[in-house]
Amino acid sequence: MAVPAQAAAPAKPSGFIKASIYLSNTGGLAFTGDAKYPDGPDGVWYPKRFEWYSVSDDDKPTNHPADFRGLPSEGGVNDASKGNLENFGTRIAGFFYPPSNGNYQFAISCDDPGAVYLSTDDNPAKKVQIASESQWNDKRAFGADDRRAKVDVGMAEERNQNLSKLIALKAGQAYYIEAIAKEGGGGDNLAVAYRLSSDPPFDNDYKPIPGSLLSPLDVPANAKIVVQPQNLAVLSGATASFAIGLDLPPTVTLTSIQWKKNGANVPNSNAASLSVVATIADNGAKFKAVVTTSGGTVESAEATLSVAELTSEFSQGVMRWEAYTGIGGVALDAMTSDAKYPNSPNETRILTKYEGPTGYGDNYGARITGFIIPNETANYIFFLSADDNAQLYLSTDENPANRKLIAAEPQWNGERDWVGLDRRDADLPENRSDKFAPTEWPTGNAIKLTAGKRYFTECLYKEGGGGDNGAVAMIKEGDALPANSSPALAGDRIGANIKIRGATANITMHPASVSAEEGRTITLSVDGSVIPEGFGLGLLVQWKKNGADIPGANGKTLTLKDVKIADSGKYLAVVSAAGGSGGNSTEAVVTVTVDTSGPNIVTVGAVKKGANIELGVLYDESLDAATAGAAASYSLTKGTVKSARYVEKAGGAVIVVTGLNAGDSVTVTATGVKDRKGNVRATSSKETKIPAKLLTWVGIGADELNTAFSTTKFNDDVVARGEKDFDLISGGSQHWTNYDEETFVYEEVTGDFDKVVRVEYQDPVTQWSRAGLDAREALDEGKTKDDNTGGYKFSQHFTIRVNPPAVTGWDGRTGNNTYEVIHRPVEGGNYSGYNAIFNVMNGGGGAPNYPNAWLRLKREGQKITAYLSNDGTTYTAIGDVTYQDDAETPENEILADKLFVGMFWAPEFANIGDLAIRENSPNAIAKFRDYGEFGAKPPASGIKGIRIDGANVVIEFVGTIQQADAVVGPWTDVAGAGSVSVPAKAKAAQFYRVKP
Repeated sequence: MAVPAQAAAPAKPSGFIKASIYLSNTGGLAFTGDAKYPDGPDGVWYPKRFEWYSVSDDDKPTNHPADFRGLPSEGGVNDASKGNLENFGTRIAGFFYPPSNGNYQFAISCDDPGAVYLSTDDNPAKKVQIASESQWNDKRAFGADDRRAKVDVGMAEERNQNLSKLIALKAGQAYYIEAIAKEGGGGDNLAVAYRLSSDPPFDNDYKPIPGSLLSPLDVPANAKIVVQPQNLAVLSGATASFAIGLDLPPTVTLTSIQWKKNGANVPNSNAASLSVVATIADNGAKFKAVVTTSGGTVESAEATLSVAELTSEFSQGVMRWEAYTGIGGVALDAMTSDAKYPNSPNETRILTKYEGPTGYGDNYGARITGFIIPNETANYIFFLSADDNAQLYLSTDENPANRKLIAAEPQWNGERDWVGLDRRDADLPENRSDKFAPTEWPTGNAIKLTAGKRYFTECLYKEGGGGDNGAVAMIKEGDALPANSSPALAGDRIGANIKIRGATANITMHPASVSAEEGRTITLSVDGSVIPEGFGLGLLVQWKKNGADIPGANGKTLTLKDVKIADSGKYLAVVSAAGGSGGNSTEAVVTVTVDTSGPNIVTVGAVKKGANIELGVLYDESLDAATAGAAASYSLTKGTVKSARYVEKAGGAVIVVTGLNAGDSVTVTATGVKDRKGNVRATSSKETKIPAKLLTWVGIGADELNTAFSTTKFNDDVVARGEKDFDLISGGSQHWTNYDEETFVYEEVTGDFDKVVRVEYQDPVTQWSRAGLDAREALDEGKTKDDNTGGYKFSQHFTIRVNPPAVTGWDGRTGNNTYEVIHRPVEGGNYSGYNAIFNVMNGGGGAPNYPNAWLRLKREGQKITAYLSNDGTTYTAIGDVTYQDDAETPENEILADKLFVGMFWAPEFANIGDLAIRENSPNAIAKFRDYGEFGAKPPASGIKGIRIDGANVVIEFVGTIQQADAVVGPWTDVAGAGSVSVPAKAKAAQFYRVKP
């Protein structure tokens, strides 16, 4: 948590304190890890007591954020015009002035979790947590026992966790005090009270600390704009709303707020927000607010309004979404009977998947329309998931008049909850077209569709309050059911008669021609941007070879592995804007030649195993296992080769070495190593430096499947590809309840830490396979289930991990495709069923962005926080827990100072129910990249070296390398990472650079 800037405390109380609000979907108190905390709040106000506003008293706050941001005007109370505010964090901070010398006890009550901090003086840097709230409690429920654990059990200070110890304070001295709380849904409140040791114990009649004993942390001299108006992109006829957030201290009087459009005053705009009905003439207009107060004038930043028009032209890969706002209740007929329905929606959007937005609001209805376009003639099953009530229709053709009801959502369900049975009929779940009893499809529940034909579809859903979502998935009959949270229907199987006029894809990078021998990997890349920006239009890509579509090749990168002569040809990408138009990339010629050269070493990495160092040796093509895994094939400039093995899953070799130490430099030379065609390179060498901080690997638990099937193929293994990159191999059977089997690459860390890693890939062994970061007290190496049941206790530990993407796994089920935050807080315990004090606040978070599924694990004292990121730059905290000793268990749950921290891979083979499939499965791989310290500076990009290798020139580099035939360009990206091999006489002149 960030420490507030030092501020001198006023000599005496000011009569109020400062409160800030942070709109955030982050779970629990992890909102304090958001980038805007604490200095970028979404609203500021000055309560006259230590409490988020409560309507039961006359002591109302000064300058509530409702006045300056359009937020609900009453905390915890539904406002008929604005609805109830949810998903926000609150911070109240300032100074407390004790009325007399004495021993003080403080109490917090909040909804949902919260904490209160106190400093030994007026310095915020000295604050310590003195009490907490692990779950929700009612307003001012200071003395209640509900949902609160006991702390300091058996001691004189035994008390509920929301109460502090007695703290000696001096009369009139300023003490920094701060409280935070996170509201998820439902009611909300936050208050802090105090009592002297001579006062009665806390009960629910105690009042929050009054303003007469408080001052704010800091007060600006004049109004300050804390939230600027944002650029907007809307369709013509839609309402565009701009807003500012003000920090207006009680010492300053607001005179006016004047909005300006292109420098001219907007009439009747004296409010913190401005709404305009956009026309095409408004495209490019600039809006700003001028705030006049008794302290002077301040201006907001300018925001640009982009306006576009819709046409009724057909677009593939999109759906139409229409919202009808201001309609209460959850019944669909409340929407369909409204005068606005269907021709006058309050807002229209283009979707790039069959799924409406989440977090849009309360009291609205929505309609998604378009076409289903199957790419195969077959029977199909549709799945509906929505909050609240919903219906799904499908037409027998592209005519909306022929639509038929095929599924329904009887009540609310969670986002992409395709197969859950909560609030659905267990025998005939209504959200499935193959189970829906009232289906109107002409042939019953079997919905046969013809490839390439357009079928009109419509999804209606009605949101009352709380969460909101609406989505549709589709599978071919006989395929695995979609896992909950797996993506909604998208891509070339949807379309709609909707297009943004003038929207187009601008190709910014074209694929480059490439030549390679058989067995190598070739990568072609294309990129582009969508004009106009801001409308959420995705970039659609379809790769072609020799003019024909490549099925499933819809990403910006096309990777051809283990290439054959038949892969030669002309490749291009058709790039378009969803809901717009586009064009073709330039043609790239792929030439695959007969493999006549042997394998070449491209990278060498190091990891420790027991007393030895293991060098991972990776080549530029597939290898002959016998020669690649033979110790006699390798020599070193330092140290001794003890043994070697070929690791097929990683496509490389591991050399076990003695006589090397961290920091040593060593050159590895391979002699006689063959590729799969039998080609041999006389010698291939690569120098590497053993990292000063050398990681270690172990197999946690035992290899239970090796024992069960009398084999050795489920062994664990690790191939180090570099200082930060590792391939982890595992045959682990279980990673749940009180037993773990995982491959673990770790470092020992004492005290606080902040580690990150990128999960590039994991084998989809089962839907619950898991790869991620682990922090644990013990390694449990070689311990079996029998050891566990015989009294051994598996380690307390905390993980953030990712499940496989939404593809069919080895077990025939679809990967769960999500982030998870799971821990074992009690040594020897399970991953669930523990006391509420160890509940992870939130604990999940959306679909991983493979190959950029970034994970982060941070320790601050006894608090562990998990973060995710889709780009390695912007991280979102998704779960945290603060460890304490649970008096109801014999174990001490306080985390040890020293933990083992690193990457783990647990494929969970025991989840494969079919024993024949389980027995015949190979071990599995997960690929981890860029492990290290959060915020560490990435290696500088550039060319690191050039060397001659036979008839080729090898360029070693960091970053992305580009090639051109002239020094002035044009420059194109070259596939590969770390090094590129160029035939010395391929062209008269070639130019290479690392992308600037």
